[in-house]
Amino acid sequence: GLPGIASYCASKYAMLGFSEGLKHELKGTKIGITVVSPIMVRTNFFDHESFSKMPKYSPTSLNPKTVAKAILAASESSRLEIIVPGIVRIGVWLKHTIPFVINPIMGAAFRKLQK
Repeated sequence: GLPGIASYCASKYAMLGFSEGLKHELKGTKIGITVVSPIMVRTNFFDHESFSKMPKYSPTSLNPKTVAKAILAASESSRLEIIVPGIVRIGVWLKHTIPFVINPIMGAAFRKLQK
């Protein structure tokens, strides 16, 4: 999670957990479950008041068309989660592997962005 957007983070974690459980329940059927998790996308989503202390976009913000292409490609995947862009998977892996190092760094960086 990140400071200032805890409810947003909770909903993302809930969606991934729900999708993981559903994927297990649907095993053996012809129905697949894949979650596409993009980093910041250039949409009006970030106009909401809960994001008011953050920069609207960052240099890493994704074009919605890029995300749409990733979603279409994901429809053929058997993976539970596809992170867009792929390079971000390194950060996610580090966060899960050494959270005691990464979480304080990410939290501090995010708080700095909110000032």
